[in-house]
Amino acid sequence: MPYMRLEGRQEGLGHLEPGPYFWKVTKAEHQYSKNGDEQFVLTLLVGNQGVQAEIKEFLTFSEKAYWRVEAFLKSAGMYAGDGVDIHFEALDCVGLHGSCTVKDEPGRNDPSKTYSRIDRWLEANNQNPNPAWIERARKPTEQGTSYSSSDPAGDDIPF
Repeated sequence: MPYMRLEGRQEGLGHLEPGPYFWKVTKAEHQYSKNGDEQFVLTLLVGNQGVQAEIKEFLTFSEKAYWRVEAFLKSAGMYAGDGVDIHFEALDCVGLHGSCTVKDEPGRNDPSKTYSRIDRWLEANNQNPNPAWIERARKPTEQGTSYSSSDPAGDDIPF
């Protein structure tokens, strides 16, 4: 017989109207794209005090898509500057937060359904890159080494 805890769950999270919102990474996984490029699959909670939605975002580490990774880092306030090597892992993204704009996008399998998607990452006013990411890039990494992430100070996301 199934056992569960009642927590006042609701069907999914709300749909967002196009516009500016806050975002926060709640989950991150490392995987490989169909082309074999490394990729982070981020689960973001996007919204404001009135409404939130869970959005999946893919950061692909390929020459064609590096601009999107850099835009994400700038939005999180973690951009280390042009010409600086960094090494960060998927788990380092958990807890990062910033601002973005959202757009509506038709579903791939069902075009009659509309989903909220990140349109643009909005750049943070201040960039405070994690010095450990720069240090890691200077040292060869060991197989199986994992780094723990910490929630950046000053989390002022309203949800």
